[in-house]
Amino acid sequence: MEVAPGDELMGYLAGASGVAAVVWIIGILVMGLFWLVMAIWVGFDASSRRQPGFPWFVLALCLTPVGLGVWLVVRAFVPASPVGQSA
Repeated sequence: MEVAPGDELMGYLAGASGVAAVVWIIGILVMGLFWLVMAIWVGFDASSRRQPGFPWFVLALCLTPVGLGVWLVVRAFVPASPVGQSA
């Protein structure tokens, strides 16, 4: 069976697009994990500053990076709770 000149190139491109798809999927998963960890940190940090943690978590999760930016601005004006003192 004879191979057409473009078949080798098409085979290479098909393999390369598969690799690119895997790289994209891994990148999306890494960014999603970062997004989730950042939102969890915002929630816990808000709770440690006597703010409602869950709404801040949801805000950071839904509006990243805007939610993170808003929390960092608000955080500058909210004092931290003293260590060992409960809310």
